[in-house]
Amino acid sequence: MRIAHLTSVHLWHDVRILHRMCRHLASEGVQVTLYALADEGWERHVEGVRVFCLPAAKGKADRALRQGPRLLHQALADGADILHFHDPELLPLLTYQALRGRRVIFDIHEDVAEQIQGKDWIPERLRRFVSRVYAKVESTASPRMSALVVASPLQAHRFAGLNVLNVRNFPLREELPSLERRLEREHDLIAYVGGIATERGATRIAEAVRILRARRPELRCVLAGRFHESGIEARLRQDGIELPGMLDRSAVYDLLQRARVGLCLLQPVPRFLEAYPTKLFEYMASELPIVASDFPLYEQILNQPKCGIMVDPRSPEAIALAIESLLEDPELAEALGRSGRKSVEESYTWEHDGKLLIELYHRLLAS
Repeated sequence: MRIAHLTSVHLWHDVRILHRMCRHLASEGVQVTLYALADEGWERHVEGVRVFCLPAAKGKADRALRQGPRLLHQALADGADILHFHDPELLPLLTYQALRGRRVIFDIHEDVAEQIQGKDWIPERLRRFVSRVYAKVESTASPRMSALVVASPLQAHRFAGLNVLNVRNFPLREELPSLERRLEREHDLIAYVGGIATERGATRIAEAVRILRARRPELRCVLAGRFHESGIEARLRQDGIELPGMLDRSAVYDLLQRARVGLCLLQPVPRFLEAYPTKLFEYMASELPIVASDFPLYEQILNQPKCGIMVDPRSPEAIALAIESLLEDPELAEALGRSGRKSVEESYTWEHDGKLLIELYHRLLAS
């Protein structure tokens, strides 16, 4: 069984694609290759996964019209049995392959039609039109796919009646940090890991930090990840936010084990309301109490059992109050952290969904 994962948009070391799906497949003896873009073209094995990268594109048009087809051409030349792709811009190419009888899986990470309406690079007057066009293309192409993979149950409801598998962004059991090697929590350190942008809560966090520093001048706030918005780095640095950039998996867990509060304050835009953020489970795995957006999807994770505080993510005052309550009550914070770790170990690890993904591949090959 030769599986090709293709992405022209996501980083080649994307957590969901490489560290969850591809690594798990390789560990189960599946021959898997990830086709992606990088700063330079290269090919090598990474943690048991063959990774083939072409040089990064010169822009969105070059990516979609030149590099995307080149990735697909290489996967076909390598004799892939199943083409599992992760980007909407590859949809026309892979729909054509599906119509030719190839086994094709469309991995839908988010509600792209809704996402388009917030894209700054699309003129505002055209966003609704582009969104509708994409929704029509997606609804026409999806039934042609061998299967669809989604990241949350809410997304699965959008494709009722089709061959849909919900593969959630839970951590690998082997990645959970060892509790025998705990790092010492640092005084007044709060942390966020993930994409950095206004809609992901970065500016609200900075406003909350300003409020807290009036009473806790030693407060440190680290936002680790890639910037998704021009100009936001300079604004955050002006507020004294620490920005170490992208961290590898080991460094992520080191940061989270040193922090006292984990932040997940995505703003209430449609694509975030229906997705499980990886950071929630990383925080829980690190025994870190969480201050999170009060989304209904999060409630079942954070309140059953209790492992965090949910707030209106648009309110810096509410965010500051929740953070301060955890910093001032270490016993409560530790209890929430222990509860989160126990919950992850029992209910939120990748292995279950990874097994279902392999079963899906076998069913498609058998058919």
